[in-house]
Amino acid sequence: MDDYRVEKLADDIRAGMKITTNMVRRFYRIPDQEAIDLLKKSKLRAEELDYAREIQKQNEIAAKRRAKRYFG
Repeated sequence: MDDYRVEKLADDIRAGMKITTNMVRRFYRIPDQEAIDLLKKSKLRAEELDYAREIQKQNEIAAKRRAKRYFG
């Protein structure tokens, strides 16, 4: 259950939503400390996903460059 919450919040954070601890606490009906921990995990997961996407973009660019050199 917690993994789903983390993924959902991470997606919302990556989409540009401003999410506060109070919003998380109210929506999931959880205590303050649990909401803080969930938000921290979600922010870290969003950073991981952004980093992975950046690495993927760099690899795609490098592959295109190699293909252009090889084929053209």
